[in-house]
Amino acid sequence: MSIFISFDFYGAGNVGDDLMLAGFLSAYGGKKPLSCLISRNVASQRIRFPQVTWREDTNHRTEIIQESECLLGIGDTPFQMSSGEWLLKKLLADAQVAAGKKIPCLMIGVGAESEVRTRPDLMKKILGQIDRIWTRDEFTSEILVKDCGFPAERLSTGGDLANIVLSTLFASDAPTPAKDIDLGLCYYDERINRGDIVVLRNFVREYSRDNSIQFFANETREEKDFEPQTYRKITGGFRRLIGKQKMTFFAPDYQKGTLPDLVNHYAGYRTVLSSRYHALLTAAWAGCRVVGHGRSSKLSALTHELGIPLVENPITVSKLNEAVDKACVVDRGKLEEMSRRAGKAVAELQATMDEGLQ
Repeated sequence: MSIFISFDFYGAGNVGDDLMLAGFLSAYGGKKPLSCLISRNVASQRIRFPQVTWREDTNHRTEIIQESECLLGIGDTPFQMSSGEWLLKKLLADAQVAAGKKIPCLMIGVGAESEVRTRPDLMKKILGQIDRIWTRDEFTSEILVKDCGFPAERLSTGGDLANIVLSTLFASDAPTPAKDIDLGLCYYDERINRGDIVVLRNFVREYSRDNSIQFFANETREEKDFEPQTYRKITGGFRRLIGKQKMTFFAPDYQKGTLPDLVNHYAGYRTVLSSRYHALLTAAWAGCRVVGHGRSSKLSALTHELGIPLVENPITVSKLNEAVDKACVVDRGKLEEMSRRAGKAVAELQATMDEGLQ
């Protein structure tokens, strides 16, 4: 019997997912085997995380959960509605399967968005099946306890698990590379519209007259409105300039890359503007000047925790220019404290499993 990692988005193409899982695994010293069921890029996960048994038989998810010793959610923002209610409903379905077999449910390093407050009925059903939660920040803890009624004695505030591995990937004693790109831009918004595209197009056209820009992807999938497609829309009218003057694209090799391969490019940016949670966090660890775009409440919470500027919707060229001017480097001590909290949470989780999963 193994501990079943219940989140199935690993391998989809989001670098942040890999960073969180890497952070957890680097701190986890448990002897019980870990398994996970995913439907995409199994090979990439086996390359980066051989400690986990990766399975592809998605038609047998219920049976696999029922045969597990524990249901464990690792990282990300499971309690959110930015992309609809499908994730909340999926969480409930898995938790109900586990409850039917009296299988304990734990979550660690997880986040929440304030929008879930509008569905107290659904949240109550989900949280009623979860035995213990370690959140990634006070913002999430407050939502789950004060707004959703999760028992405070069964919740602890930790840190985002990505901090654990980022502290190693961007060690304080590592050589400082030359930062030769003025602005790294990682932009994604579930509700992006034509007006936003025009604003971003005008911003980068103006900014690149005197500065270099690299559009980079945190989510590497070539579908929907993820970063690669968004960048094509932004630069559509002047795509011929990309690579010839001061604008370039970069997407890491998600299929075959090592963990350092996924994040090494951050070391070359002087400033990073992003609406991606883990792009901001990685840029902070890389010593970049950082500014966030508040596409959702979790981004606003992170920028507040890091003490960096935030561009609120609706975006304008003047807002973006002002925010980039005010971007700042995050204090290393603050980041190390976030990493320490995340590591402490993993140790507490491990102790809980060792005591209760005999």
